[in-house]
Amino acid sequence: MSYTLPPNLVLLIPSKTTINYSGLADAIKNVNTTNTVALCRRHAAQPGSIARLAVRVTTIGNVTVQTPAPIVVNVDTLQSKELPVQVVARALGLVP
Repeated sequence: MSYTLPPNLVLLIPSKTTINYSGLADAIKNVNTTNTVALCRRHAAQPGSIARLAVRVTTIGNVTVQTPAPIVVNVDTLQSKELPVQVVARALGLVP
């Protein structure tokens, strides 16, 4: 699955979805993961929410793709925070 995001937005998505398709056997035998693409638009996904995104599939000609179920994604943003810490040095030695 493919998607484009702003640099600070993160989608926690499933890595796979099931695609069902139909057509003549001669066409079906040529369908594979290199000529099938599943895309979803994240416009409905807002940070801090869970969204259901529609999946659009394209593949080779003469094959009909059944509309797959929407995928559920968790939307979040990347954040950074500075945290001051105090370093305490301790000498570790072996006692003879």
